[in-house]
Amino acid sequence: MSTSLENRTESIRFEYLYRDAGNNKNYGEVIFSNNLKLSLEEIERRIQQCFVDGCYFNAKEWNLPDLHLKYWDEAIDHEWHEYMSVSKSNQQTSYIDITALFKNTQV
Repeated sequence: MSTSLENRTESIRFEYLYRDAGNNKNYGEVIFSNNLKLSLEEIERRIQQCFVDGCYFNAKEWNLPDLHLKYWDEAIDHEWHEYMSVSKSNQQTSYIDITALFKNTQV
């Protein structure tokens, strides 16, 4: 007999940060569902194809929360966010399925 916990789809934690020109950092994460049960390796492979220079992306274009710091100097600060990692999570999802991230960011 299976329980609701056994049938629950494992979530994916996507961690990223914003680093301003002064090297001040603001960290964030989004919990995605993983309805296709993709491996972390497959998710990593697909995400890597969407980055600029290996780890940078524009959070607004990816429909992710913007982590810019309160103080913005448009002369030296930038739009780029930095990917940190993906990992398995048991947290309840607060966002859409991870595959939507790939669809939104295909280059």
